[in-house]
Amino acid sequence: MSLRANIILKEFGITQGVPDMKFNEDGICSFLIDEEYDITLIADSDEKIYMYGVLANTTIEDAHKQALVLISANTYLFSSAELVCCYESQAQAFILMKVLNLDNLTTNIIEESIDKIIDTIKNVRSTLAELEL
Repeated sequence: MSLRANIILKEFGITQGVPDMKFNEDGICSFLIDEEYDITLIADSDEKIYMYGVLANTTIEDAHKQALVLISANTYLFSSAELVCCYESQAQAFILMKVLNLDNLTTNIIEESIDKIIDTIKNVRSTLAELEL
């Protein structure tokens, strides 16, 4: 895991009032925003941080009900916010993912990315509710 990733996460934590924010030994940092939005950051050795936001918890058996809508939204999500929707089988959830390169990463970029993920989660959840999925 990158030293730069640890430094930028600590700086971000300080701006959020969580000065002890850090990656665990596996390079993972998870937190809940507004008791509703589950965000996970994963640092890798390639100078990237993968940001995940849980969109919808669903078993693999029930995932097919939402899959076509979410897969068809991928082009829009990627072109508008560089987000990708996928199914994470271990978490049994559809997630939104964004890749952040450490080269030019700042605490503002992390905050803006989290805001984009949360806004997208709200919009997609609303659409799924309208479609009764």
